[in-house]
Amino acid sequence: PGSSDAPLHTFYVYRAQSDASYPPKNVNAANLIGAMWYLQHEVVTQTPPKFGITRILRYRVQTKAPARLLAAGMDFGVRYAYDSQKC
Repeated sequence: PGSSDAPLHTFYVYRAQSDASYPPKNVNAANLIGAMWYLQHEVVTQTPPKFGITRILRYRVQTKAPARLLAAGMDFGVRYAYDSQKC
């Protein structure tokens, strides 16, 4: 709780997606290199492409560490892979 003195980070993330349109909530995203790797190694290796992927979306993200995370000396929390509803 409370305001944080952490710096504001602004960056882009990328998402490989089908033609479907929905808000970017609880979805995977990557840096550009990671998105391209995913396309090359998991999407275009099959016909039709995995999950009907047809495009890459780019989102501008701004984030600031909460006070408790900043107090622990961190800007970002621990990363966990989450796929098919499993860590």
